Amino acid sequence: MVYDFLRKDFEDGIVDKLEESLSLPASRAIIFDENKISKETLKSLFPLLIDHPYLKNALIDTNQNYQLGKTLLHEIGAYYVMDSSAMLVAYFLEAKDDDFILDMCAAPGGKTIALSLLNPNAYIVSNDISKSRLLETIKNIERMGLSNICLTLNDLTNFELDTLTFDKIILDAPCSGSGMFRKEKKMEEDFNLEKIKALLPIQEKLLEKAYSLLKPGGELIYSTCSFTYEENEGQIISFLNKHEDMKPVEIDNSPYFYHHKDLPFGLHVFYHRFPGEGHFIVKLRKNGSCETNKKVNIIEHVSSERIFLTNEKFLSLGKDFYILRPGILKANKVSKTWKLEHHYAKTKNDLVKIEIDEKNAKNYIYGLNIKIDEDMDGYVVLTYKNIPIGLSKISSHNAKNLYPKGLRKKIN
Repeated sequence: MVYDFLRKDFEDGIVDKLEESLSLPASRAIIFDENKISKETLKSLFPLLIDHPYLKNALIDTNQNYQLGKTLLHEIGAYYVMDSSAMLVAYFLEAKDDDFILDMCAAPGGKTIALSLLNPNAYIVSNDISKSRLLETIKNIERMGLSNICLTLNDLTNFELDTLTFDKIILDAPCSGSGMFRKEKKMEEDFNLEKIKALLPIQEKLLEKAYSLLKPGGELIYSTCSFTYEENEGQIISFLNKHEDMKPVEIDNSPYFYHHKDLPFGLHVFYHRFPGEGHFIVKLRKNGSCETNKKVNIIEHVSSERIFLTNEKFLSLGKDFYILRPGILKANKVSKTWKLEHHYAKTKNDLVKIEIDEKNAKNYIYGLNIKIDEDMDGYVVLTYKNIPIGLSKISSHNAKNLYPKGLRKKIN
C-alpha cells in the first residue's frame, strides 16, 4: 500500500529502487566524542568499523558485527549509537559558538547529543512533550558527559510564548515514520493514511511555533523520518507561502541525496544512496540579521535542594518554559549534607582523576568496590582511557563504589 501511495508523488523508478533497497541490512552507526577518543583508537578496538563516507566523526558497523550499545566505551560515553541520517540534521545546522538553539521535539536526545558533540560552546534547549522520554534523554546526556544542554518539558503546539528567542531551531517533527520501514518492520504494518492526516495539523502548528520563536536572521531545520510528500514538500511549500520572510537554504546538491522537483533545496535520504535510514531535511532562514550573542558565564543555581551549574540564558526561560533540568546537576541535598552527583563527575571539574584498567572499570560499573595504588583519601573521578567513569570515595586504597545503582550493569 505505502509504495503505491508514494508513486503518485515521485518520478518513475525512484520508489521501485526504494522498495528494492529494503532488502539491504539496516544501518548502524556511531558518532564519537573527539575530545574523549580518536577515530584511530576506535578502529583499533573495533576493526570492522568503517569510515562514514560523508560524516567526519562517525563510523559505520555495516554488517552489525558488534553490540555497540553494550560495550564499556559506550557506557562511559565515548560514543553514541544513532542512525547516521539523523546525524545530518546536527551537521547541516552549522551552529556557532554562543548560538542559542532549540530542539523542539528532542527525546530521546540523539539530535541534541550530536549537536552538542559538534558544538560544545552553543547553548542547547532540548524540549519534548514526554517526561518519561526526557528522563531517558537525561540519562544519555549524563552518560555522554555533556554540559551545554537545558532540558524543558513543554507541549509547543499549545504554547503561548511568541518571543523571538532562538538563533537556530531544529524541528524533527512527529511523523508517519515511513523512513524507518527497513529498521522497524512494524512501522510498515501500521502505516495508514489516517495517521498522516492526523499528523499534518500537528506538524503545521509546530512549524508556526518555530517561526514565532526564531530570531531575524535565524535558521530553522525541519526534518521527518518519512518519505511522504504531504508531510515534507507539501508541508514546507504551504509554510513558505504563508511566510514570505522565510527563504530556503541549499544544503547539499550531491548524489548522496534525492531532491524533489517541487522543492529542490530540500533533500531526501534514501537507503540506496546514503548509508542511513529514510529522512527528509530542509533548511530555512528568516530575513534579517542576528546580533552576535554575548558569552554567558556558568553560575551555581540552587533549586529544590539541588545545585545546578547553569547560566542566565537557560534560567531566563523559566518564566515561560517548564524546565526539567537547567544544566549540569552538581549536587543533591541528602540528610542536610550535599552529595556530589554523577552528571558533575562526567563533565569538566576540579576533582582528582584516577585512571583504572578495563577489568576494574567493568567491575566498578557492575557495582563493586575496587582497590587502587594511589595513597590518598577523599572524592575522586575514576577514568578509563582518560574518559570519566564516575565518582568514588577513596580510603586506605579502597575505592568505594558510588556508581548510580540504577545504572549498574554487567559488561562482558
